[in-house]
Amino acid sequence: MRFSRNVPAAVLGLMVGLACVTPALAGHSRCTKEAADCAAAMREMFQERGWSGIEEKSRNDDSTITVGRVFPGSPADLAGLKSGDVIVSVNGITLSKLNEERLEAIFTKGFRIGTRLSIGLERGEESRTVRLTLERIPEAVLAARIERHGRERHTIARN
Repeated sequence: MRFSRNVPAAVLGLMVGLACVTPALAGHSRCTKEAADCAAAMREMFQERGWSGIEEKSRNDDSTITVGRVFPGSPADLAGLKSGDVIVSVNGITLSKLNEERLEAIFTKGFRIGTRLSIGLERGEESRTVRLTLERIPEAVLAARIERHGRERHTIARN
């Protein structure tokens, strides 16, 4: 799969965990797996995948990412990221269609727990670079993601 179609899953999911929005949270299409299988896959994925604490992100037309929520005490919070910041680069590579292959190579390697990231961002007229180290996703955050995926992506029998 090409990076341009994976940005919400890979970047938002990984930078997300910047893991953050996982493929489970991107968009609102139906999931074809069983809910229990998805939950198990998400738990397994986050055994090694790092988490930044950036959630509820959106991809912009120019391939940049606008930060929605930053979890208090998360690596992103400690690095100074705020809701509304626009991420323009990761590890010195500009988020753009021209850099899709280079970015895909970075994201394919995966952002593991302990991975250090350099994130270029814009906040209003200000440009800055922040550094953070990805951590293990807190259990409560992972459980909420799994629950939300089940609610949004799977048909639940109702009596």
